[in-house]
Amino acid sequence: MALAIALAAFARPAVAESDNAYVCENGTDSNRVIAACTPIIESGGAHHLSLALALDDRCSARNDIAAFDQALQDCDSAIRLNPDFARSYNNRGNAHAGRQEYDLAIRDYDAAVKLDPGFEYAYYNRALARQALGDYAMAIRDYTAAIRADPQDAEDYMARCYSYAIVGEAARAVADCDRSLQLIPSDASVVLDTRGYAYLRAGEFDRAIADYDAALRLNPSITNSLFGRGVAYARKGRQAEAAHDIDTARTLDPNIDEEMAALHIAAPAGI
Repeated sequence: MALAIALAAFARPAVAESDNAYVCENGTDSNRVIAACTPIIESGGAHHLSLALALDDRCSARNDIAAFDQALQDCDSAIRLNPDFARSYNNRGNAHAGRQEYDLAIRDYDAAVKLDPGFEYAYYNRALARQALGDYAMAIRDYTAAIRADPQDAEDYMARCYSYAIVGEAARAVADCDRSLQLIPSDASVVLDTRGYAYLRAGEFDRAIADYDAALRLNPSITNSLFGRGVAYARKGRQAEAAHDIDTARTLDPNIDEEMAALHIAAPAGI
């Protein structure tokens, strides 16, 4: 009996280490991932997970909770240990993007896709950074590369739909949003809002209103859909409905006029 108890005591740390390694690498709750990765990092790595991977995993989890300064430190350390791991550059790029350091983020995404030319998420994230800098043409190229890497990802089509709509290529935008909806995106309301915006930009007001209606049924607080539908109503001569939607959008988001102006959409005079 004494021998069995002694063996069990020695087994516990190994089991705990294995559990931590699994959660650190595969967990979905960011705080639990951080808690699991930290003892592995503090011990210099584990049999089941290297120090570089544990640092990379904690970097990603810290990005998820917007702890970008700490994430950056972790990814810096991970890259020093393993400068050939594409995922760490992508995660460090996300930390830079979270700090609105988009040029530095793009440099890291460049490194990630150089190491792994089929890295879908690095293309997608680089596109987001380029959008933030107003470079929609290059964003479209990156979304296209992401789609080439994974033609079944609904989010890639939705994101490219938005960029096409911004630059005024409504037909391409609508085709991408249609494809995104076919592939069942994580949030259909966002796709419907984006397709409504594309129709609004194209002057197809009835279709814009229909998509905004559908988006708002799924999520009544999408301010872009309220504002956009109000503009479409105004263009149709339905001034009372236009004023109601635009006023509601302004109540929910006092900055909505400036945000929509950046999308080339303005409220009609007098509303």
